[in-house]
Amino acid sequence: MSQLYGLFAGLFVCLPTWAAVTYVSTQIGLLIGLFLVTFFVVTTIYVNGDEMTERHKTLTKSLTDMEIIFFDQLKLLEAKIDIVHEAAPASQSRTSPLAESSGDLDKMIDMIEHILNEHERDGRDRASR
Repeated sequence: MSQLYGLFAGLFVCLPTWAAVTYVSTQIGLLIGLFLVTFFVVTTIYVNGDEMTERHKTLTKSLTDMEIIFFDQLKLLEAKIDIVHEAAPASQSRTSPLAESSGDLDKMIDMIEHILNEHERDGRDRASR
């Protein structure tokens, strides 16, 4: 009978203690898991945010450098154009070569129109036959 009392006493003492320890350890496990998930999510967001900020800074610097290089090249080109204008003889008119080219171009356009009109007339004559 004392063994039976010992068994009941053990069950009544150990069972609630075991249940309490299990419950507490489960809750602590959930809290630790929640903390770890929160920690890793926040760390990931922070690290990615820093990387995005650095990429944005790098891109902005690259674009600024490209713009500076582009404007330097434009200045160099303007300087070369000025040198060519200064080196050109003053007696040459800048519009006369353009006017001559324009007249030649007009003659060529007239010839092409004449050829095309003859070609269209020949096509109509053949179609009417």
